[in-house]
Amino acid sequence: MIGIWGMLHFVLFFLMLGAVFQIKKEWLNLLKISVGVSSLVALLAIIQKFTSLGLLIPQTERVFGTIGNAGFLGTYLIFNIFFAAYLLFEAILSRRKILFAVCPAPSLLWCGVYCALLIVNCLALFFTGTRGAILGLLAGIIVFLLLWATKNFYFLWKSEKNLTSQPPFKRGARGVKIPAIILLTIIVFIGLLFLARDSAFVKNNSVLSRLTAFSLSDTTTQNRLLLWGGAWQAWQEKPILGWGPENFEIAANKYFDSRLAPYEAWYDRAHNFIFDYGVWRAI
Repeated sequence: MIGIWGMLHFVLFFLMLGAVFQIKKEWLNLLKISVGVSSLVALLAIIQKFTSLGLLIPQTERVFGTIGNAGFLGTYLIFNIFFAAYLLFEAILSRRKILFAVCPAPSLLWCGVYCALLIVNCLALFFTGTRGAILGLLAGIIVFLLLWATKNFYFLWKSEKNLTSQPPFKRGARGVKIPAIILLTIIVFIGLLFLARDSAFVKNNSVLSRLTAFSLSDTTTQNRLLLWGGAWQAWQEKPILGWGPENFEIAANKYFDSRLAPYEAWYDRAHNFIFDYGVWRAI
């Protein structure tokens, strides 16, 4: 999937998208379709959390919906969460001057729809219990807030040189304060969550307990370290050309640590981008 042919297809797909979708409205329609589909997948996953949907989608603690894997579902939802957030902001900001003055029903309706879809996708991501995906979403939000604040700080700095432009100066100040407050709120929330990791509320919640269970003695962490040890041995055996794309399974079988047997007998990934590529292609 990540070999040269896979990369070439991604490049061609990117060029095709640029040729087919040439105006903003067309891109927005594409995002709407993507968010609509992901919301259906997310809704099924949320239902799966509380009840069974037959043999195909049984009830489970970590939902996977129609994707079949909680980690894959989490990764899929990350993109659509940002798409839904963009559509929501677009619906608000594009009509900010008349939204409350005229109160057009379509504008308010779409704002409500995008907000609901955003919540559905976020809930499904939370119920996957995938730490990497949830932390990835938080990292993306933090980067966005930092870029937002940096852009407005630069705008504020330029406005200070022109004291006659008071309204832009105020907008720039708000653009720095708002992301700073949101970022501070996220940091405080994460800090409180880790401080309360031994409380019954966190321990009784499977997702929160997974998010706060960062320890070298953790089973998942120990398994990753053992797997990476085998990957490092395989990398050293073929340091020039590697084992070939998508051949981590062969290397992992040769250097399989027996201590991994009670948890997993087969690995096609190192769960580490560096070791994956090191085994595949070496240097």
